[in-house]
Amino acid sequence: MGVTIDTIKENKEKIANLIETFSKAIQKKNCGAEVLELLHGISFYSEQFFIAAGLLLEKYEILSFEKHEIRHMEFVKDLMQFQERLEKGESMLAFDLYDYVKNWFEDYLQGTENEILDQVGEN
Repeated sequence: MGVTIDTIKENKEKIANLIETFSKAIQKKNCGAEVLELLHGISFYSEQFFIAAGLLLEKYEILSFEKHEIRHMEFVKDLMQFQERLEKGESMLAFDLYDYVKNWFEDYLQGTENEILDQVGEN
């Protein structure tokens, strides 16, 4: 069973659900361990998304594959920096992390999915 458009859609949905849970945690002022757990989930499913999207970009020879890899590495680096700071007790950072992840999701992840859908022709 290979990677399909459904693979990236499923991971995108899981990330969206985690971001929604993140928003609720911040509203309840649960900015400690719960946020770290959500960050780990977002990291895991974004990695799965990046792998699947990368395979599809490569399979269909979509020119943005290199851009995709660079963006992935930037995202991982940023998440690691957020994680380190949260683990040191900078709980107010949770708001910045939420904004960062939400913007990344809206601007990059959805855009990557749309780019693949446009190129592959599966809508």
